Amino acid sequence: MAKSRPTRSDIQRQAILDAASLLFIEKGFGGTNFNDIADAVGMTRTALYYYFRSKEAMLESLTTAVTKRAGDLIAEVIQQEDLSPDEALRQLILHHAGLVLQHPLQFRVAERSESSLPEELRKEAQASRRAVRRGFVAVIERGIAEGMFRTVDADIAAFSIIGMCNWCAWWFD
Repeated sequence: MAKSRPTRSDIQRQAILDAASLLFIEKGFGGTNFNDIADAVGMTRTALYYYFRSKEAMLESLTTAVTKRAGDLIAEVIQQEDLSPDEALRQLILHHAGLVLQHPLQFRVAERSESSLPEELRKEAQASRRAVRRGFVAVIERGIAEGMFRTVDADIAAFSIIGMCNWCAWWFD
């Protein structure tokens, strides 16, 4: 099935989200106002309301999809029971780092601005983050149990690997 071409509205909406991302990263969510975003994309505040009802709606749009997708990708790998622990860990890293590299601004915003999300969305983001960590821990523990990996604290190893993947959003160009 062929992908449909983005509409002008889709392109403008993405430009707004990109500008909001950079401002949220630079000035923080609380330090950015609607006028800052409107100015950054060269439109009036009123025109900006056509695309987003608030800067909170922008933050939700930026963070929700990417945090949910991170949890979904991990679940996809974990469900493949035929993968050896080393291949499962490799797939987890490739999927997670790949997602971060496809959406670096969104990951940076999610990291910096999660506390500004409405409580329900913040809980969903935290649940996704925990699911990612649990997935990595489970694979590492399985690798240790099967003698494929050295005996280490699986939680610390998982946290370290996830952190390395997440930091790609900051340093990889």
